[in-house]
Order: sequence, then C-alpha cells, then structure tokens
Amino acid sequence: MLTRHFDVVPAIDVLDGRAVRLSGGRRDAPTLDGGNPIELARRYAAEGAGRLHVVDLDGAFSGVPRTDLVRDISLSVSIPVQVGGGYRTFEGIEQALAAGADRVMVGTAALSPGFVEQGVARFGAALVVAVDVRDGRVAVDGWTQTSTLGPGELARRCAELGVSRLLVTSAARDGSL
Repeated sequence: MLTRHFDVVPAIDVLDGRAVRLSGGRRDAPTLDGGNPIELARRYAAEGAGRLHVVDLDGAFSGVPRTDLVRDISLSVSIPVQVGGGYRTFEGIEQALAAGADRVMVGTAALSPGFVEQGVARFGAALVVAVDVRDGRVAVDGWTQTSTLGPGELARRCAELGVSRLLVTSAARDGSL
C-alpha cells in the first residue's frame, strides 16, 4: 500500500485588509472574518503549517495585487508562502517573488496567448496555474466571469507547456470546507 504525506497548507484570503472566507468566491458573501492576516499567518506557522496559501482578493477583483501584503506576510513567518490574486503580468509575478513569495499563482493570465509558455521559461516551478472552475468552465477575473475553456483543456495545455503545478478549485464549493 502506498502512503503519501501531504503538508498542511492553510489558506488566508484577504479582502479589505482582513482575513475572510467568501462563500462561492463571491465578494458580497463573506462567511467568516478571520481578523488580521499577519496574526493569522503567524498562528498557522506556529501550529505547524508547512506553507501558506495567500489570496489577495482585492487584487483578484481589481487585477492589481498588493505587494505590501506579500512582503508583510512573508516577513512574519519562516515558512514558504504562495500567493495569488490578480497576478496577470510578469512584472507583478516578479514583484511578488521579490517581496518574499516562493510561488505565484496565475489564473486569468493563463488564458492569454503565450503567457504560460513565457511564464514557465521565466519562473519555472515558481509559477502555479490556478484552474478555477465554475459551471464546468474556467473562471476568470476574480471568478466574476467564465471563459469558454474547460478545465481539462487548460490542464492539458499547461502540462504540454511544462507547468509543474496546478491548483484546481471549484468556485461553487470554495469557502464551504
């Protein structure tokens, strides 16, 4: 029998400077206020998390991620931090990595012609493609829109282009545990 070990990777979703949980990824449907994201990051690290998964929801909705959030969380813990939420340019990814993230997730940008191929060449394993799914299609723009592309097709494209990590999320189930 094969036994696999998985590190605990808690998620911290940040909206308006607060750690939150959104029902179905809808901005207007917060179900939990988790308080200060820095304090929450420290707590998760102290409880044995092997990595943090941080999503800048303001960045996801606006397309402009907050580098200061990445820096502040990365400096507050001694474990790796992967970030997402609005990373749609190579410059944004570079800024997140320079601010302390070890991985950066892209969703919407992964559908732009040439982006994944160039991103893999530039960032290697630090680039994670988020395959966010709503109603059987890839969700984009902070999950406010759906593309015509199916998640399987995006996953195949990413594999062919050398993406080493995918993060697959059901938008309808997100925030429901």
